[in-house]
Order: sequence, then structure tokens, then C-alpha cells
Amino acid sequence: CISMSIKSSPTFPLLLTGSADNTSALINLETKKIVGKLSAHTAPVETVAFSPSFPVAITGSLDSKIHIWDLNTLQIRNSCAHNDAVIKVEYIPNQPLFVSCSVDCSVRVWDVRSANCVAEFYGHRNTILDLDVSADGRAIITGSDDKTCRIFATGIA
Repeated sequence: CISMSIKSSPTFPLLLTGSADNTSALINLETKKIVGKLSAHTAPVETVAFSPSFPVAITGSLDSKIHIWDLNTLQIRNSCAHNDAVIKVEYIPNQPLFVSCSVDCSVRVWDVRSANCVAEFYGHRNTILDLDVSADGRAIITGSDDKTCRIFATGIA
């Protein structure tokens, strides 16, 4: 399988991959063995992230869906979606929130507990290729195929 995304856990000895075969593999870094396969997407898994606070992981796919996985059961806790392919997911530090960006030119902030969208940002005129969150969680930085970078204020104090 071709790996599209790899992320290590900040709290557990785990690695999560996103693959072109529409799955994610959860790998124990100590034993170097696959401890679980996360299968629910219908297109390649483009991006993955671990929660720094909860035993959950997030997968985002070209199928436009984002799945929030319980790492204890390896089952989906919740799902949410963009209007087009998901390019990146990233956690907001010290918050139960994560951010996603998409081919639909939007940036969305989601509550990991409920999968509710709590904020949306627009401004790019083409696919958002990448995003990052500032260390204090107050800003989301994006880069797009429209040849611009944007900074969005999260509103988190």
C-alpha cells in the first residue's frame, strides 16, 4: 500500500498511516506490529492526526469525509464532512478541537467530542494545499493553489 500520510502519537507509542488503499494502519512503535486497521473511507486517506488529550485519532480522505476513531475500540466515534476532498487535519493545542482544509476552499474547526463544525473560514479561490495551527492555537495558517497564504484567527483566547 502507498502511504499518503504518517503521524506519530504525542502520548502513546503509536504511529498512524493513511493510505491509497482507503485505509489507515495503527502501528505499535515498540513492537513494530500493526495493532489495527481503520477501514471506512471510500477513497485514499490523505491525512491523519492523533489527539493530544483523548484516545482518538482522525482520518481525512479524498471521499470528503473525516472520521474520528476511538483508539480503545478501533471503531468510529463520529464523522463529519467537507463538500469535497479533505486535504489536511490538525489539532488545536490545548483544546478539544481540530481543523481541516479541503479542495472545497474552506477551513473548518470541529469539536472532536461531537464532530460539530464550530467555525468556518473562507478566502481562498483554489484548493487549500496545507494548513498549520499556531502553538498558542490562536491562528490557522493556510497555503493554497491560488498562490496565497492566509492567516485566520480562531477566536480562542
